[in-house]
Amino acid sequence: MLAIPVVAPSTPLADDFFGSQGYIPVQGSLSSRESWLRALDRGTSKEGRNAAARCRARLERLYPVEDALESLLPIYKQHMENLL
Repeated sequence: MLAIPVVAPSTPLADDFFGSQGYIPVQGSLSSRESWLRALDRGTSKEGRNAAARCRARLERLYPVEDALESLLPIYKQHMENLL
């Protein structure tokens, strides 16, 4: 997450991944253009910037860079071996 607000339907999956305060939920009918426009407006406001910051902090806490690096190194190593 690079401080870009996420606008999405409110779902247990979104709450679990982004945190319930880490994204802008679409309120109202998901098939309504107005519901999406209101959510996008909120996403481009201070509320959206705050949600993006909360999401980023949550993801950094849950998935430390060191852990991600450790899990990616074997994948890259295997890929490089396959190329040679």
